[in-house]
This record gives sequence, C-alpha cells and structure tokens, in this order.
Amino acid sequence: MVGIQACFRLNPDTERGLQLFDVTDPANPAQIGFLDTGGFARGVHEFTAVVRPDGVFALLTVPFSQDRDIAGRGDLRIADVSDPANPVEVADFHFERDAGLPGNNEGFGCFPSNFAHGAAANAAGTLAFVSSFDLGTVILDISDPTDPSFVGQT
Repeated sequence: MVGIQACFRLNPDTERGLQLFDVTDPANPAQIGFLDTGGFARGVHEFTAVVRPDGVFALLTVPFSQDRDIAGRGDLRIADVSDPANPVEVADFHFERDAGLPGNNEGFGCFPSNFAHGAAANAAGTLAFVSSFDLGTVILDISDPTDPSFVGQT
C-alpha cells in the first residue's frame, strides 16, 4: 500500500488516495487496486493497516478533509482492504462533526490547525490513536470499523 498526496490540491486531475500493489515479485510490483480519497483534499498523508479476524483495515489520514472534501468526510478514513483489488471506504471520522472538537482552522500558535496527521491502532485493532495538530491524540473505538466513536483525547 502507498498513500498518494497531491502537492497541488487544487488541480482536479491530480490523483490522490491509496494505491494497493501485488508484491509477489518484489522486483516488479503491480498495482492491483486504488481507493480515491476525493477531490480538493490533499490525499493520504499517512496510514496504517490493521489485521483483524473480520478483515484487513487501513486507517488513512487525509488532512483538511473536514473543510475541503466535497462529500464532507472527516480527516480519518477507514478502508476495508481485505480484497486489495477492491478497497472500500467503510467509514470516516470528522473531529468537529463526530466529537464536537474544534474545526480545522481553530487551533493555536503559528500554524493554528486541527487536522489528522497520522493514525495507529492497538494490537487488537479495536482502538485508533489519531495524531492531530493542535488536538493532540484523538482516541476512537473502532471495534466496529464502520462506526468509529470518540473515546477521548490527550
């Protein structure tokens, strides 16, 4: 898997999202799937994969989605990548909409922003720890990956 970001996010022709590759032959990787994260958001900045009994899920951070995604999706996206040729976004989490936290432009300091930068999961894949500028770490219950819920923040 490879996260693709658009350096020039306003160009609608710039592809952004998650690429999935078959690396059976490491010298010749072949792209087998792609998950588009939508126009005008920058794309996948960082991600991590979680292997659970019910599937393989990618926790994708798509900075500034909360303000820029046409569909209004949040900065954290959860994708089912169990079938790498057909990845499917199963949920998103929007800090302001889903947890009542400050919006993207309500931070502090010289770069006042609240956007997801990275994400990791616990060993069981039931909790997500989302690193956010100015919000610290946002903790989510992802025991149901289609319905993430706010637990707290540090």
